[in-house]
Amino acid sequence: MWNIDEIQDVWHLATAHHNGQKYGGPQQDEQIEYINHIGSVVFEIMTAATFEKSMNVNLALKCAILHDTLEDTPLSYDTILEKFGSEVADGVLALTKNANIKDPGEKMLDSLRRIKERPKEIWVVKMADRITNLYAPPYYWTNEKKDLVFGRGPYHSGSVAGGQYVYGSPVGPKDRSVPEVH
Repeated sequence: MWNIDEIQDVWHLATAHHNGQKYGGPQQDEQIEYINHIGSVVFEIMTAATFEKSMNVNLALKCAILHDTLEDTPLSYDTILEKFGSEVADGVLALTKNANIKDPGEKMLDSLRRIKERPKEIWVVKMADRITNLYAPPYYWTNEKKDLVFGRGPYHSGSVAGGQYVYGSPVGPKDRSVPEVH
């Protein structure tokens, strides 16, 4: 189970740091509050927790809520470490792409390698993130970007294997077809 007071503290921190951020919806010029993405990842974690009783849901939820903060906000690893401990901070760091790696495919592979070194809950967060990205990708994503995010193409090569221990497949329990860009 999870500690609601701790989860609320994490949620408030993430909400404050993602305040004003938006992402493109499936329709041109559509803008969606970024916290919607964070909430969607959390909902996927809650769903996964109903299937996997041994999961540390408290860890998974905290990392899900914070999974994009190091990459997309001024929040620091040290602040996460101080507020929520090393298990959460290290999980969020593993979910964060290394800005020093320039090649997008290599950046993704590096993150996946680091995720594999963390507890299984971090894999579940990564899978939940990918599932939510399958809902309806932003209209401006190219086919190459979709291939990279959805684990298709030259960078996949089984790199998500092991992460789908809850859902049984890299895309989760729902059929989420992703149309090609024309």
